[in-house]
Amino acid sequence: MLIVPVFCFGQQKWEEYILQLVEESGGEQQFENLYEDLTFLSQHPMNLNALDETQLQRLPFLSEIQIDKLKNYVKHYGPMQSIYELRLVPDLDMQTIEMLLPFVYVGEKQKQPEKFSFNNIFKYGKNELVFRFDECLNQKEGYSDISEEEISKNPNKRYLGEPFYTSLRYSFRYSNKIQFGLTAEKDAGEMFWKDAHKGYDYYSVHLLLRDFGKLKALAIGNYRLSFGQGLVMNTDFSIGKSSQVLNIDKRNIGIKRHFSTDEYNYFQGIAGSLQFGNITVTGFYSNKKIDANVDTVSQTISSIKKDGLNRTVNELNKKDAAQIQLFGGNVSWLTNHFSGGISLLQYSFDKSMEPEAKPYNYFYFRGKDNINLSIDYRYKMPGFCVFGETAVSENKALATVNGIQLEPASYCRLSLLYRYYDKEYQAFFANAFSEGSSIQNESGIYMGIELSPFAKWKFAGYADFFQFPWLRYGVNAPTNGFDGLLQVGYSPKRDMEMFFRYRYKDKTENVASQYLDNTYHTHPVDNVFTHRLRYQLFCLLNRNIKSKTTMDYTIYYPAGTTDSNNGFLISQEINWNPKKFPVKTAFQLAYFNTDDYNSRIYSYEKNVLYAFYIPSFYGEGIRSVLNLRYDIRKNLSFYFRFSQTAYFDRNVIGTGLETINGSRKNDISCLLRWAF
Repeated sequence: MLIVPVFCFGQQKWEEYILQLVEESGGEQQFENLYEDLTFLSQHPMNLNALDETQLQRLPFLSEIQIDKLKNYVKHYGPMQSIYELRLVPDLDMQTIEMLLPFVYVGEKQKQPEKFSFNNIFKYGKNELVFRFDECLNQKEGYSDISEEEISKNPNKRYLGEPFYTSLRYSFRYSNKIQFGLTAEKDAGEMFWKDAHKGYDYYSVHLLLRDFGKLKALAIGNYRLSFGQGLVMNTDFSIGKSSQVLNIDKRNIGIKRHFSTDEYNYFQGIAGSLQFGNITVTGFYSNKKIDANVDTVSQTISSIKKDGLNRTVNELNKKDAAQIQLFGGNVSWLTNHFSGGISLLQYSFDKSMEPEAKPYNYFYFRGKDNINLSIDYRYKMPGFCVFGETAVSENKALATVNGIQLEPASYCRLSLLYRYYDKEYQAFFANAFSEGSSIQNESGIYMGIELSPFAKWKFAGYADFFQFPWLRYGVNAPTNGFDGLLQVGYSPKRDMEMFFRYRYKDKTENVASQYLDNTYHTHPVDNVFTHRLRYQLFCLLNRNIKSKTTMDYTIYYPAGTTDSNNGFLISQEINWNPKKFPVKTAFQLAYFNTDDYNSRIYSYEKNVLYAFYIPSFYGEGIRSVLNLRYDIRKNLSFYFRFSQTAYFDRNVIGTGLETINGSRKNDISCLLRWAF
C-alpha cells in the first residue's frame, strides 16, 4: 500500500529541495556542484546497512542529529530488512524520508571487500556520456550584422562567437574507488569553430581515487576542498539561510572531484588524504590561471572575474590574465562523539592585488601573499550537537563561527549560531554562513526552530540579527538589519502537501538619487523593507500525474520613501511520469505582474539533466515551459526543453548586447545521455 505514494510522489523531492535552496539563497553558481553531486548519488544509491557518517554527510537535507539517529538505529537493531524501516527511525519525518529514498537501498553488508584488479575495473566500471545544446531562438544585438568599419571602431559591440551554448561530459566510475571525468563547455557568444579558435572554451579533467588502504582520497587534476565551517576554505556549496532552518552547519567533506561547468570555484593540481586510525592528514597543491582585470601599466590586479564568460574582445583580454598558486593542509581527528581539525592555507598571486581605493574596500586584501589558519570542532550527543571554527589571517584579524543544535523533545528542534568576521579578516577562499557576500565585516546571531506538535503539521522559522561595522558596497555607513522567516507546512494525506511561507527582511542601503533633495551634504542611508509571501501546493493526482501550484507576492519599500513596489506571480506545473511509457513530460505556465525590478519574483523551473534555471520576473507577462524526456533505450535518453516569456509591457527585452527587439523570448535546450 505504501509503494505507490512513496516512490511516485517522493522520487524527485530532493530536486525541489535543492531548487528551493538556490532560490532562497539568491544564487545559482555555487549550487551547480551540489546538484551534480546529488544527481550522481541518486544514480548510484548507497546501502543503508553499510553506511558511514561521511557518506550520510554528503546529503545536505540530513541534520547531524538525524544522521546520528540513523546510525544508532542500525547499530542497536541490526541490519534493516526493508526500506520502510526508515519510518521507525526517530526524527526522520515523511518529508525527509521521501528525499532520502532515491539515494539509498537495503542490502546485505559485504563481508569481504571486492577484489581489486584491472580486469574488474573494465568489467564492472560504468561510463556516462552527456552532450548538451542550448540556444535562444531570437536574434540578440550581440549577433547582429555590423560593418567592418563599425567593428574596428568598437570591437566590443559584437560577440566573437556563435549564439549557442554547448557542453560535453564524460565520466567513468568503478565502485566508489575510482572516478574519472572530462568536462568541456562553450557559453553562448564564445567562439567554438572560428578561424581564431576551434573547440570548447573551457576544459576540466579529474581523477579521484578513494579507499586504497591508508589512502583515503587522491585527486589529480581539478578538485574541490571543504574543511571546518568554511572560514579558511570551502569551494563546495554553502547552505545559508533558508526554510531548512536547522541545517546551518557546514560538513568537513574534504576532497571532492570537480565535474561541473563552474569555471571558477575549483583547484587545479593534486590533493591527497591519508588515514591513520582516527586521524586523517590532508595535503594539497594548486596552480591555475584565473580571469582578472589587470592594469597593463602597473601590472596589478584590480578585480577577479568569476563568471567565466569570454564573448567579447574586452572579456577575452581578461581570460587567464593572472595566476594563483596555493598549498596547504588539514589534520582532523574523528571519534564517536568528537571531531576536530586544524587547517592551513598559503596562497600567492603572480601579480599584486590592488583594487581601486574606495572607502568601502579600505580593508580588502592587497598584495600578493596571504596565509589563513583555523581550528574547528564538533561534539555530538543524542539530541545535541555543538560545532564551530575560529580562523586568523596573516594580518592577525579574526573570524569565528559557533553553533548549537538541540532536540529538547521529539517534536521540537532548535538551532543557534553566532558569527563574528572582523572587518580586516581576509580569506580569499572562505565561504561560510553569512548575510553578506564575503566572510568579512559582519557579526550576527541566528536562531532557528522546527516544531511538529501535531500530526500532518510542521512549523519552521528563524530570526537573524546582523550588523556590518564598516561600510559596504552601495552603503555609505555602518549598518545593521534583521532577516526572519516563518513557514507552516500541512500534509492532509500522503499524496498532498502544502506550505505557506513569509519572509521579512530589513536592511540599510543608500537612498536613491530620485528621493534626494538639495538639503543633503552627504549621501544618506535608510532602511529597505522587503516582504515575500509564498503558498505552494503539491498533489499526486494519480499514479502518473503530479501537480504543483505556486502563488508569490512581494512588497518592497525602497530606501528614502514610504511608497511600496508590489509584485505577484501565479504558476501551475503538471508532471506526467508514466512508468511503462518511454516519454515523460512536464509543463509549467506562469503569469507575473510587478511594479519594477526591485519587486521581482524568482521562480525555479525544471530543466534538462544536470542543469537548472531560476529566472527572475518583473513587469507583466506570461512564462511557459515544456520539458520532455524520451528513453530511447534502457541506457540512452534524450531531453528537450522549450521555454517562452511573453511580455505585455515592452517591445524590447534585455539591455546591451543581450537586447532582443520584440516582446517574446524563446529558448530551447537539448541533452543526450548515454550510460554504458
